[in-house]
Amino acid sequence: FFMANISLPIILIFLLYPSYAFTGNFPEAYYRDRWCKEAKGQIEFRLPDNTRVDCLTNNYAVEFDFARKWYEAIGQSLHYARLSGEEPAIVLIIEKESDWKYYWNYESE
Repeated sequence: FFMANISLPIILIFLLYPSYAFTGNFPEAYYRDRWCKEAKGQIEFRLPDNTRVDCLTNNYAVEFDFARKWYEAIGQSLHYARLSGEEPAIVLIIEKESDWKYYWNYESE
């Protein structure tokens, strides 16, 4: 089994500044919907195998996930890209300072 050295675009949503200070975490859909609307993408675009891309833009099949699930986001974004014909991309949601360790795990792979 051969695994090519794959580099995925990664987009980070930073929530470490005061304007986003809150007591509870927002669900993934909160971030997805706002980002995807701004990017003029299609939210929850259904693919031929009935899976759904979180956000499909003109260039990217974008998977949204919280930083601690970075490894799941890689596989999902690659799958969605293969089926959609667009490039894979990941939006990692960084909610607190300790989430950075997950980003650095991704970068070191």
